[in-house]
Formats: sequence, structure tokens, C-alpha cells
Amino acid sequence: MESKVIKVIVISIVLLLFCVFIYFKTKRDNSKIKNNLKLVDDKKKEKEKEKIRLKEVDEEKYNLLIQEEDKLKEIKKLKNKIWKECRKGLFIFAFIHFIFEIVSESDRTYILMVAVNYQISKYFIRKQIFNKNPYLTKNPIAFSIGISLIVFCFRLLLGFLWTFYKTI
Repeated sequence: MESKVIKVIVISIVLLLFCVFIYFKTKRDNSKIKNNLKLVDDKKKEKEKEKIRLKEVDEEKYNLLIQEEDKLKEIKKLKNKIWKECRKGLFIFAFIHFIFEIVSESDRTYILMVAVNYQISKYFIRKQIFNKNPYLTKNPIAFSIGISLIVFCFRLLLGFLWTFYKTI
């Protein structure tokens, strides 16, 4: 009985320390984000001043600058369009994954497994969008389903290894 009480106390302390760690990490990250946003705002103001100066001084450079900004906007729109298509594939696989978890009657943590798979797949897909993977633009739905399937298979492998380790 005493060992159970000690285990509960230790787990409670570990969870408390984990929560404190997450709090301070989030607070530090938020301050970094605020500083970065301030720098971005300052750079935007400088760019606007430069644009106004170029418009008055050199019309040709001003037009080149406007064309460059338009290109960047188009690239951003394309990335957003690709991400929307990839999300469809992620949702399709999440539904299939959810059904698999229910049918396999593994744990009662169906939603957690699906959410973790979704977030990990989302990370890898966004990284591929940022790196401009050429295969991603051909069929983003199939690409995202493939990435989700790879992440799912890796998790299954870890589950089998864990089960094997427990039986030894």
C-alpha cells in the first residue's frame, strides 16, 4: 500500500515539474516571438520607406520591387493551395486510421493515436511544402496519405517492438 502512495506522489511531482517546465518554455518562446514580430514590423516599415523613396527617385527599380513582391505573394498562395489539398489527404487517412484503431481494439486512446499521427504527418508535409518538393505538387492528396501511412507504420512497428519487449 505504501509503495502505491509513493508511486502516486512521485508521478504527481514529475507531472508538476513537467507542467512548470512547459510554462516557462512557453513564456520564453512567446517573448522570442514578440521580439521577432517587432523586428518584422520594423523591417516592413523600412521597406515601405524604401519603396516610397524608390518611387520618387528610380521608377524602374520601383517596378522591379513591385514585381518581386507579386511573385512572393503568388508563391505564398500556391503553398496555401497545396497545403489545403494535403489536408484533405490527412483527414482521409485520419478517418481510416480511426476506424482501424476501433476495429483492432487496441487501447482506449483512439483519438490520441489519430491526433499524434496527424500532427507528425502535418509536420513532415509542411516541411516538404517549405522545401518545394516537386512530387508534392503533382498529387498532394496521395502524397499526404503516403506520409501519414509511413508515420502510422512506424508507430505500429514501435508498438510491436514494445509488445515483444514486454513478453521477454
